[in-house]
Amino acid sequence: MARNRVIYQSEALFVSRSANSTSNGNHTQLNRVQSANFSYTINKQDINQFGELARIDSIVLDPPTVNTDFSYYLTDGFNEQALGFYVKTGASASGQFVSGHMVGSSGKNIFVLTGPEGKDVNGRATTGTAATNDKCIGIGNCYLSDYSVDLSVGAIPTVSVTMEGANINGVIVTTGADGFGSIATPAIDQEAGTKLSDSVALENPASTGRSGMPSALRPGDITVSLTSLDSQSLVDLSGAGNAHVQSVALSVPLSRTPLQRLGSNFPFAREVD
Repeated sequence: MARNRVIYQSEALFVSRSANSTSNGNHTQLNRVQSANFSYTINKQDINQFGELARIDSIVLDPPTVNTDFSYYLTDGFNEQALGFYVKTGASASGQFVSGHMVGSSGKNIFVLTGPEGKDVNGRATTGTAATNDKCIGIGNCYLSDYSVDLSVGAIPTVSVTMEGANINGVIVTTGADGFGSIATPAIDQEAGTKLSDSVALENPASTGRSGMPSALRPGDITVSLTSLDSQSLVDLSGAGNAHVQSVALSVPLSRTPLQRLGSNFPFAREVD
């Protein structure tokens, strides 16, 4: 049955641990998502020759480019961990926030699950039968191209993420007691341009996220300080004598260049610029 519309109530956003992940335990639902968009372009070059007005062929010279961006309310770092950023927890050693995205093997898959119209997808019980109203759009081999955080008085802290992928697909999913299965992976062998044969499973979307996760942060929960490399504060922007900071914007651009060579129709690597 055709849908009249698709709204946020019916959608959930998942990210894989790696492009090769298949089990539902290796896929995490992102929480507090506010928007999600995707688009793709395929560049072709017409082949013409003397003696014929119409083109004789149209061939792909460049690999398809899939772009996706999404935003969510900043909470306790749960989404950042799922996306592959380093988040210090407990007594764990200190690390670099974006270190997990500096290697060529850091690609992930993004899934947009769409449930039946008029029903909350979070917390919905599955039946174990084929669900003709459950669809999934997968974006394969996604690499982070930008991560930004906007903090300001009178607004909920919001994170915006932009990623660039190599493939996109859309499938009807099968539901079961432990989630959704038989989802064709959108991941591909990037150099050969051939799709992987694995199928993917996703957990049932949760109602509120993990236990103890705040609904959202408030401007009053945020303090700002500038520190030097030896961790000594250069200036305190909160407390007595503060600078009355109204807004802070942070951005981490990590654009990548696809590396190509003769003998391969697709990039053999995507390295950080």
